[in-house]
Amino acid sequence: MKNKSISLVMAIFIALCSVVFADTFTETFHDIDPLFRSNQAAFLSHVITPAKTALDPAETTVPDVMYLLDWTYAKSSSGFGATGEAYLGVLTWDGNLNNSTIVGISTNTVNMAATANTYPDSLMTWEFDYVPLAKDTQYAIVWLVPGKEEGTWNLVTGGVELEVSTAYPWGGVIQSGFTTINQPNWNPHFIATYSTATPYVSTPDPANGADNVPVDVELSWIGPNAYAVAGYDVYIDPNETLVAEGDLSALEASTDQTSLPVSLLNGTTYYWRVDVYEPNDPAPILHAGPVWSFTTV
Repeated sequence: MKNKSISLVMAIFIALCSVVFADTFTETFHDIDPLFRSNQAAFLSHVITPAKTALDPAETTVPDVMYLLDWTYAKSSSGFGATGEAYLGVLTWDGNLNNSTIVGISTNTVNMAATANTYPDSLMTWEFDYVPLAKDTQYAIVWLVPGKEEGTWNLVTGGVELEVSTAYPWGGVIQSGFTTINQPNWNPHFIATYSTATPYVSTPDPANGADNVPVDVELSWIGPNAYAVAGYDVYIDPNETLVAEGDLSALEASTDQTSLPVSLLNGTTYYWRVDVYEPNDPAPILHAGPVWSFTTV
């Protein structure tokens, strides 16, 4: 039986004031840093470890999880960079892009072909909606365009050239067919902005895309740290559209906890999401979560 009741805790928190978000910080990469995986372009991707280079404020204490707000590259002053409108994506990275899964995709596209190649007009910024990135973890930065089927993505297969150091002004080329580009001092300039707080839930368990999940499983997640949570709505269903649209038929429960036991069917792919309520007067603010999936045994 699905629990459609509204959490009592939600009503208690409605009158509370929201907590102000923690400060953001920026990271600027413009030199070789031994803690940064520099000189690396792995088959259509730029491999990075977040918050390993120059930070502003310099005294920033990097949290275990930070939330990406935007990412800026500079187009090569050579004038190359032929790809057109493209999103920027963040993928997991284990050394093989074929094993990667999507962590987050920018909310906007940038037309790199139409971007000027002289500073500051050469700067290209992609914005993100609080994508969680773990400290001391490598990720692949890629360029994406929507696939033919809804919900699918294709990697940009043309060359992308980014500005590098003055010693190599023609740019570091990320080109289909090359597994590694290791120029001396390959130095893609970027600026990233992170938040130390998020209004969304994150870190789902089972992990997104997990297989062989038991039919009796406890769903869990990490709540936002930007405010005192007023409650959660948990949606789960084999129909992705119902979950994505927040259809009441897919609402499993409303709760004030960060876990929920469910009993499911064998051999079924389930989609689920967790919405969170931020206290606000006269009504709480709903932050809809991303849609995750897993498949049972």
